[in-house]
Amino acid sequence: MLKTLDASCKASTVSEVMQEVRGFFTLGHLLYAYAYLRMLHYKDPNLYYAALWHDPAFLLPIVYTPTVGEACQKFGLLPFFPRGCYVSICDCGKVKEVLLEYAEAMLTKDENGKFECQCIVFSDAGRILGLGDLGCWGMGIPIGKLDLYTVCAGFNPYKTVPVIIDSGCTDASGNSAKLTIRDHELYTGLKQDRMKHEDAQGAEVNTAYYGPCSLIGEFMAAAADIFSRKCLLQFEDFNTNDAFPLLEEYRHKFLSYNDDIQGTAAVVVAAVLGGIRLQKPGCKELIKELRKTRVLFHGAGSANLGSAMLLRSEAGVPAESILCTNSKGVIWKSENGAKGNFKNFEQKAAAAIGEPSGYDFTNLIEVIKHHKPDVLIGAVGRAPNCFNKEVVEAMLEVQKNKPGGGGRPIIFALSNPMTQAELTAVDCYKFSDGQAIFGSGTRFPPVDFKGRMRIPGQVNNFFIFPGMSFGAYWCEAKKIPDKWFMVAAITVAQSLDDKDMEAESVLPHPSRIQQVSHNVAVKVAMAAQRDGLAQHPLGDDITGVSTALKVRRWAPLRVPEGVKVMDICLGSLVTPRNIKDVVALLKKEVIKTLGYEASNTEGNLEYRRLLIRALHACTGQYPDQAQSVMFLLMDFLTESDQMTATEVVMFLRELIANYTEMRLPILQRLAECIADVSQSRVLRGCLWLFGEYCEDEALIENVIQGVLAAVRPLPLVLEDSSKDKKDSSNSEKKQQEKKPPKITTKTVVLADGTYGTQNVYEGGEGEEEEAPEEKAKTESKKTAFRTLLLGGDFLLSAMVGVSMTKLCMKLKKLPVGVRNEVLLVIANLFKLVKQHACGGEKCDSAVRLSQCIRAFAVLGNSQLSDSQRAAAQLVQGDWTSNHGRDQLAKVLELAAQNSEWALGQEEEVQEKSVGPDECVMFRQLRERKGGIGPTGAMDDDEDFSAARGAFLAQAAADGALFAERLAKVQQMTGLADPVYVEAFLQVHSFDLMLELLVVNRTSETLQNVLIELSTQGDLKIVDRPSAVTLAAGQQMTLHASIKVASTETGIIFGYVTFEKKSAADKECSVLNELHVDILDYIERSWINELAFRTMWSEFEWENKVNINTSITEVGTFLEHIMRNTNMSIVGRSYKKGGDSKTQKKGKLTAEDVQEMLRDAVGIKKLIDTSSFVAVNLYAKSIFGEDALANISIEKLPDGKLTGSCRIRSRTQGIALSLGDRITIVQRGVQAFALMEETRMSIPAGVQKMTARLRHEIAARAASQTPTCTLPKPDRL
Repeated sequence: MLKTLDASCKASTVSEVMQEVRGFFTLGHLLYAYAYLRMLHYKDPNLYYAALWHDPAFLLPIVYTPTVGEACQKFGLLPFFPRGCYVSICDCGKVKEVLLEYAEAMLTKDENGKFECQCIVFSDAGRILGLGDLGCWGMGIPIGKLDLYTVCAGFNPYKTVPVIIDSGCTDASGNSAKLTIRDHELYTGLKQDRMKHEDAQGAEVNTAYYGPCSLIGEFMAAAADIFSRKCLLQFEDFNTNDAFPLLEEYRHKFLSYNDDIQGTAAVVVAAVLGGIRLQKPGCKELIKELRKTRVLFHGAGSANLGSAMLLRSEAGVPAESILCTNSKGVIWKSENGAKGNFKNFEQKAAAAIGEPSGYDFTNLIEVIKHHKPDVLIGAVGRAPNCFNKEVVEAMLEVQKNKPGGGGRPIIFALSNPMTQAELTAVDCYKFSDGQAIFGSGTRFPPVDFKGRMRIPGQVNNFFIFPGMSFGAYWCEAKKIPDKWFMVAAITVAQSLDDKDMEAESVLPHPSRIQQVSHNVAVKVAMAAQRDGLAQHPLGDDITGVSTALKVRRWAPLRVPEGVKVMDICLGSLVTPRNIKDVVALLKKEVIKTLGYEASNTEGNLEYRRLLIRALHACTGQYPDQAQSVMFLLMDFLTESDQMTATEVVMFLRELIANYTEMRLPILQRLAECIADVSQSRVLRGCLWLFGEYCEDEALIENVIQGVLAAVRPLPLVLEDSSKDKKDSSNSEKKQQEKKPPKITTKTVVLADGTYGTQNVYEGGEGEEEEAPEEKAKTESKKTAFRTLLLGGDFLLSAMVGVSMTKLCMKLKKLPVGVRNEVLLVIANLFKLVKQHACGGEKCDSAVRLSQCIRAFAVLGNSQLSDSQRAAAQLVQGDWTSNHGRDQLAKVLELAAQNSEWALGQEEEVQEKSVGPDECVMFRQLRERKGGIGPTGAMDDDEDFSAARGAFLAQAAADGALFAERLAKVQQMTGLADPVYVEAFLQVHSFDLMLELLVVNRTSETLQNVLIELSTQGDLKIVDRPSAVTLAAGQQMTLHASIKVASTETGIIFGYVTFEKKSAADKECSVLNELHVDILDYIERSWINELAFRTMWSEFEWENKVNINTSITEVGTFLEHIMRNTNMSIVGRSYKKGGDSKTQKKGKLTAEDVQEMLRDAVGIKKLIDTSSFVAVNLYAKSIFGEDALANISIEKLPDGKLTGSCRIRSRTQGIALSLGDRITIVQRGVQAFALMEETRMSIPAGVQKMTARLRHEIAARAASQTPTCTLPKPDRL
């Protein structure tokens, strides 16, 4: 089975994982999918969590309930993967050693050398779900629980530990399925019974958990000592008799709680509150209604007892309104507590006072009739389907007999897994005729009952414990009191939305589990701060706490395509107060990308690049922090990834140029690793830095020797390919001519005195090994530096010559041997460039190298002509000046102005002086008497504006806005069609809001008028228009919501169906296509030249559009393209002023484009003086996708424009869509305007309506009327 799983687990992306999991679904059993996901976690943990992150509602039922129950029953039979820590009673006295051994193997250490662990879930598997004692095979529960911690709340899975406390296991009678577990040959735990004794109430408890040698106490103390007391310790699936006393003993000593008692209690209360909302939709005071509710708990396990206690102690439900049952019937006790049918202290605390009389309190139906509950909650665990038809009918009868007719009964079947449920969803709705409100511990599929779809709410504690733990951990709570669980319950109930209410779900849909968990975490952290139990407050208000928790959420190490996740580290978010923490976090993430697991993760290389860019952007402003990362980043100079190494060189170049004290250590380190660098661009950057900034003579000598060592042995000679082919053919010929080895048999005397034979092989000809000297010489030729030079890298050759010449000129006493060897290298390089097929004497590199040779001739006082000596001295003077440094300073200044750091900086607030006698107006404290605008409360500026008649201008602006909206109305059907449809499409961030005006043009009533929509492109219809009935001549406005996932031209199409009373069949009309404009997704943005070139080399999708336009001026055409694509010139100097946010995210206007061209002096000069212009443009979509464009325009002698526009992006959609946009708009201003006018043309009837509307708008502007009454059909 292990080989089969390994062969089938080949996914490398989330979509492939989902496809393979759905393939396992076809086998008809979720356990196969569970085993597959366990294999995926073993092979690629990040991909595993990314898949869970992608669709938690689909995958969580596989990794946890209901599948995990059967997985635990067969845990030892499934493929075994190393995960989890086992602590046995045999480890008493050395539990700390066991935990340390596990931590050494599985956990990392922080900066202080302490193991990092955020949370531990530990269980003795004494009561796994409703399945009983499963022993060590219960490890699936802590593992699944921690997966929920990660996916729902954001705990780091690499900092969590699942633990099984192995204190033995009962035989087959101890589990509900009577499985042989303890005595199974594959069982790896202790094969002995649990050691138990009776407590004061006669309940059996585990002996090993109590007293001075308590295994639980030793375990919790050891965990707190190793991982700090901040680590959260969660009890899981302990037997009820042990769960309550252990929780009471340790909840105040450690950050700990029991999820089965407290977490389940909280989610049950949340579900009851949700049921009350369904019972009484208009109810505003849920807690008040809860206190009037009567509840019957069937089953006296930890879940029901915990729920009863929470309702009593925190919700304020009266004790007489709550009744619990056990195997002996209703739990009761005498007034002094001496008698009763309770089994432990907890049942005694929940027991009713006085023995029931007058009815059979052991019969559930009789108990319902007597107690008259509004809510029936079952958590028996060993009595499936005990809520039969009679029980449900008894609940209905109770509600009917209540004053006022009562309400709908609430019935919960909480036992897990599905096979143990007290009632199924189908039976509940069937037995109650759809009247009952149902919830279950296991997720049941939706039920279509009498034409209405119901989605049973899953009353599972995963709505509570992830958020509870996350909030308590990060605020470093001292303990977790019961009232926080009531806070969590109310938060979950308040998270119900309209869709949940419509589906009659008592809890939110699992697809929103992450948002619900975040809400719970925020409210818990706020409660901890309010109660004085938070040792590390997260914020002063709910916004601050929410933000602090969001940034602490762990996410899988997978970079979304087209999204720069490191942008958050740029701009004003990084301040001198937090720069140290930000850099430390980024350094830690960079180190993680070097690990073995990370190196095999998809997107790891791109993620590392983003991290390095973020470090570059952050530390460029803070030299102290730059020193802490520069040596770490210099290790990436030898990377095979050119982009990573180039980014590091650019970072080092900036540090060397701006900070004098850092030059020497950086250059020294570069000199040590120069021979190991394999990328030409990186080598050129390092050599330029050497030649420009090396001043120390010892350092100069080291650099010269390092470069010479990298290019040796000399001379550098271009290898002849024909000679190579000849040598290879000769070697093959010699190999074929080799004589076979000669075998000789001889007789030898063995150790025992007998005789034997021995075969001796004599080698054939041509087998002599290559001499060591020749072998070393061959290997030395394969160094990266030398290979690049011999391969014809002219730029590198020129840089070697220039840099070495500069260094030699800086040495006061240049040794003759060094000078001659450097000169030999330069002469060899000149000869290589001259002899190369693509080179020659007149190529740039050859000219540069000849200048180097002349400069050396001057250094050696060689005989030169006056002109040659003057030229050489001129070159020397230029190379020894600081001209290169000055130019670099200008480049860095321009790059800083165009960086996202600079663009993200907020404008400085100008201080405004106020006279001492002027009034200070607090607008928030002014009285509001209703109404806004001219007749409502206004501040002083509005009063002044009203006095000047500024509302006239506002009315005119409103009219222009209305006209703009009206121009976007598109006719979807003809005026002669029975149903007339108009569409108005508006873009709201990632959503498209489609407003449809439907008019019945017939003289009879149309029924079931339904608009069916479909989409083409990356569009998804979320809310579809509902069917309506239209009377003759009636009109109605319908709405549809469409989600947009990427920047791509989309099309919305469909048809409208309707029924007439006079016709037997439906009639249909096809709708016109509605095109979504890509320009609505494109935002103006800026980027520097280096980032543009880097992305240009990275992006794989390119779309080339040839220029074909009627425009004859280069500048006009360029302005037209920029304005209609919202693209900006790359490298344009950013000037602050005005509202920076508006400037960055608004649409480009003609004034903006002209200002950009004026600022780009070089491009402006080319447009005015040259017939050829090439411009790089950039824009970014609202989805974070980068769009690059290179426009090459040439003006022909006949006045026409020709050329091409190359568009590159990371995704295909934006490249194709942007190309289509350019193809449309390049035809010319007049043609484009005419096309738009034709496409958006309005029928004659609508034109008349438009004329009346415009007349109304003009009248409003003239009369300053605050409102406008529009004729129907209206279109606002």
